[in-house]
Amino acid sequence: MLDEALKALDGRFGEIYSSEGRKSIPPERLLRALLIQLLYSVRSERMLMEQLRYNLLFHWFVGLPADEPVWHPTMFSNTVTGCRKAQWPSSSSRSSSG
Repeated sequence: MLDEALKALDGRFGEIYSSEGRKSIPPERLLRALLIQLLYSVRSERMLMEQLRYNLLFHWFVGLPADEPVWHPTMFSNTVTGCRKAQWPSSSSRSSSG
């Protein structure tokens, strides 16, 4: 179910995810991590990164390879803030263009 929802949002992610500048957290992984934070009542992003670091199930669910390190909490927070500020195209403008 989650995979289908993320696949449906793939086009929108491509519109807000810049290939320029520093490498960022892919939006799909970001949303999966935020879902873990919501479902497991993790109180802060710093604690979420700690959970991702030692809980292999969370690490896998987010889509991180086993040998890939978890993001720094500041980078995660900045990416969340950037996504919240992003200009998401409205669904009405997408449907009229297609």
